[in-house]
Amino acid sequence: AVTGPLYALGVATYKAIQGYRDVYKAAKEIKATDQEAKDAALLGARTGAVEGLKHGLLDTLAIGVPTALAVATLGPAGALAAPVVGALYNLGKDLFRSIRYITI
Repeated sequence: AVTGPLYALGVATYKAIQGYRDVYKAAKEIKATDQEAKDAALLGARTGAVEGLKHGLLDTLAIGVPTALAVATLGPAGALAAPVVGALYNLGKDLFRSIRYITI
């Protein structure tokens, strides 16, 4: 909530760099030319940036909105809700990910 959109932009930047590196490395492993590898890596960077921005905004909203509501209702003490909300959000994400991969 404090960083606003900066968190989402940070995640997008990290994911763009990671996408570029991963795709460039994979392209070179399959013997792509340097230009082909760079072109593919740019697509990987763009895809990573979009994914990072999406997840960063979702994280900001999922943690920032409840925290802002807590501050609005409880005053400065409501800021203590941020770690609790963040922890519950991350536990929920982990639970969802573990359930999603269970096959019956």
